Amino acid sequence: AGIIDGITDNEFMPEKDITRAEAAAIILRMTGKSQEKSEPVFKDVSNDKWYYNIAGTSQKYGLISGFDDGTFKGDEKLSYAEAVSLAARALRSEGTAVEPEEYSDTDFSNVPEWAKEDIKYAVDHGIITEEELGRISDDRISRGDAACIFYKLYELM
Repeated sequence: AGIIDGITDNEFMPEKDITRAEAAAIILRMTGKSQEKSEPVFKDVSNDKWYYNIAGTSQKYGLISGFDDGTFKGDEKLSYAEAVSLAARALRSEGTAVEPEEYSDTDFSNVPEWAKEDIKYAVDHGIITEEELGRISDDRISRGDAACIFYKLYELM
Protein backbone atom coordinates (compact mmCIF):
# COMPACT_ATOMS: atom_id res chain seq x y z
CA ALA A 1 0.00 0.00 0.00
CA GLY A 2 3.08 2.26 0.04
CA ILE A 3 2.59 3.22 3.68
CA ILE A 4 5.86 2.07 5.24
CA ASP A 5 9.12 2.67 3.41
CA GLY A 6 12.31 0.73 3.89
CA ILE A 7 15.52 2.25 5.19
CA THR A 8 16.97 1.68 1.72
CA ASP A 9 15.43 0.44 -1.53
CA ASN A 10 16.38 -3.13 -0.59
CA GLU A 11 16.25 -3.20 3.23
CA PHE A 12 13.40 -2.81 5.70
CA MET A 13 15.54 -3.38 8.82
CA PRO A 14 12.77 -4.60 11.15
CA GLU A 15 15.01 -4.57 14.26
CA LYS A 16 16.01 -0.92 13.83
CA ASP A 17 14.37 1.65 16.09
CA ILE A 18 11.61 3.86 14.75
CA THR A 19 11.37 7.53 15.69
CA ARG A 20 8.35 9.51 16.76
CA ALA A 21 8.45 11.49 13.48
CA GLU A 22 8.72 8.35 11.33
CA ALA A 23 5.72 6.81 13.09
CA ALA A 24 3.68 9.98 12.68
CA ALA A 25 4.56 10.04 8.97
CA ILE A 26 3.34 6.43 8.58
CA ILE A 27 0.04 7.18 10.29
CA LEU A 28 -0.51 10.29 8.16
CA ARG A 29 0.14 8.32 4.96
CA MET A 30 -2.29 5.67 6.18
CA THR A 31 -5.02 8.23 6.81
CA GLY A 32 -4.41 10.15 3.57
CA LYS A 33 -3.25 13.29 5.38
CA SER A 34 0.46 13.16 4.56
CA GLN A 35 0.32 15.98 2.01
CA GLU A 36 -1.29 18.48 4.37
CA LYS A 37 0.82 21.45 5.38
CA SER A 38 0.12 22.37 8.99
CA GLU A 39 2.51 24.42 11.06
CA PRO A 40 3.40 22.90 14.42
CA VAL A 41 3.60 24.89 17.63
CA PHE A 42 6.22 22.58 19.13
CA LYS A 43 9.21 24.63 20.24
CA ASP A 44 11.74 22.04 19.04
CA VAL A 45 10.45 21.74 15.44
CA SER A 46 12.01 24.32 13.14
CA ASN A 47 10.92 24.66 9.53
CA ASP A 48 14.13 23.00 8.30
CA LYS A 49 13.22 19.65 9.90
CA TRP A 50 12.04 17.02 7.40
CA TYR A 51 9.07 16.36 9.65
CA TYR A 52 7.96 19.99 10.10
CA ASN A 53 4.53 19.53 8.45
CA ILE A 54 4.21 16.00 9.82
CA ALA A 55 4.51 17.37 13.35
CA GLY A 56 1.98 20.09 12.60
CA THR A 57 -0.55 17.81 10.91
CA SER A 58 -0.20 15.17 13.63
CA GLN A 59 -0.87 17.86 16.20
CA LYS A 60 -3.82 19.26 14.22
CA TYR A 61 -5.59 15.88 14.23
CA GLY A 62 -4.76 15.06 17.85
CA LEU A 63 -2.45 12.18 16.99
CA ILE A 64 0.51 13.60 18.87
CA SER A 65 0.16 16.25 21.52
CA GLY A 66 3.81 16.40 22.49
CA PHE A 67 5.36 16.68 25.91
CA ASP A 68 4.57 18.94 28.85
CA ASP A 69 7.55 21.15 27.96
CA GLY A 70 6.05 21.96 24.52
CA THR A 71 8.34 19.67 22.53
CA PHE A 72 7.67 17.05 19.85
CA LYS A 73 10.97 15.16 20.12
CA GLY A 74 10.65 13.83 16.58
CA ASP A 75 14.10 12.25 16.49
CA GLU A 76 13.58 10.28 19.71
CA LYS A 77 12.84 6.57 19.63
CA LEU A 78 9.18 5.62 19.77
CA SER A 79 8.11 3.50 22.72
CA TYR A 80 5.70 0.56 22.55
CA ALA A 81 3.12 2.52 24.57
CA GLU A 82 3.45 5.52 22.23
CA ALA A 83 3.01 3.33 19.14
CA VAL A 84 -0.18 1.75 20.47
CA SER A 85 -1.50 5.13 21.64
CA LEU A 86 -0.77 6.67 18.25
CA ALA A 87 -2.64 3.86 16.49
CA ALA A 88 -5.62 4.18 18.86
CA ARG A 89 -5.77 7.95 18.39
CA ALA A 90 -5.66 7.53 14.61
CA LEU A 91 -8.51 5.01 14.63
CA ARG A 92 -10.56 7.21 16.96
CA SER A 93 -9.97 10.35 14.88
CA GLU A 94 -10.96 8.64 11.63
CA GLY A 95 -14.31 7.64 13.10
CA THR A 96 -14.36 4.35 11.19
CA ALA A 97 -14.00 1.94 14.11
CA VAL A 98 -16.74 -0.59 14.62
CA GLU A 99 -17.77 -0.61 18.24
CA PRO A 100 -16.83 -3.89 19.91
CA GLU A 101 -19.50 -6.33 21.04
CA GLU A 102 -17.88 -6.38 24.46
CA TYR A 103 -15.29 -4.29 26.20
CA SER A 104 -12.18 -5.48 27.97
CA ASP A 105 -12.24 -5.74 31.74
CA THR A 106 -8.50 -6.34 31.81
CA ASP A 107 -6.27 -4.82 34.45
CA PHE A 108 -4.42 -1.89 32.89
CA SER A 109 -2.31 -1.14 35.97
CA ASN A 110 0.96 -1.78 34.12
CA VAL A 111 0.09 0.86 31.52
CA PRO A 112 1.47 4.39 31.98
CA GLU A 113 -1.25 6.73 33.23
CA TRP A 114 -1.04 9.04 30.19
CA ALA A 115 -1.71 6.07 27.86
CA LYS A 116 -4.45 4.14 29.68
CA GLU A 117 -7.42 5.50 27.72
CA ASP A 118 -5.69 4.94 24.37
CA ILE A 119 -4.40 1.47 25.28
CA LYS A 120 -7.85 0.37 26.48
CA TYR A 121 -9.31 1.66 23.19
CA ALA A 122 -6.64 -0.28 21.29
CA VAL A 123 -7.47 -3.51 23.12
CA ASP A 124 -11.23 -3.01 22.79
CA HIS A 125 -10.92 -2.39 19.05
CA GLY A 126 -8.39 -5.10 18.23
CA ILE A 127 -5.24 -3.09 17.57
CA ILE A 128 -3.50 -5.20 20.22
CA THR A 129 -4.65 -8.19 22.21
CA GLU A 130 -4.93 -8.47 25.97
CA GLU A 131 -1.97 -10.85 25.84
CA GLU A 132 0.16 -8.11 24.26
CA LEU A 133 -0.43 -5.79 27.22
CA GLY A 134 2.61 -7.31 28.90
CA ARG A 135 4.74 -5.62 26.25
CA ILE A 136 3.44 -2.15 27.06
CA SER A 137 6.27 -0.08 28.43
CA ASP A 138 8.26 3.01 27.76
CA ASP A 139 10.91 0.84 26.10
CA ARG A 140 11.58 1.44 22.45
CA ILE A 141 9.70 -0.41 19.74
CA SER A 142 11.33 -1.81 16.62
CA ARG A 143 10.25 -0.94 13.09
CA GLY A 144 8.99 -4.50 12.68
CA ASP A 145 6.82 -4.42 15.80
CA ALA A 146 5.51 -0.96 14.91
CA ALA A 147 4.67 -2.20 11.41
CA CYS A 148 2.61 -5.03 12.93
CA ILE A 149 0.63 -2.60 15.09
CA PHE A 150 0.12 -0.18 12.21
CA TYR A 151 -0.95 -3.02 9.91
CA LYS A 152 -3.66 -4.02 12.40
CA LEU A 153 -4.74 -0.37 12.42
CA TYR A 154 -4.77 -0.33 8.61
CA GLU A 155 -7.05 -3.39 8.54
CA LEU A 156 -9.47 -1.68 10.94
CA MET A 157 -9.70 1.55 9.01
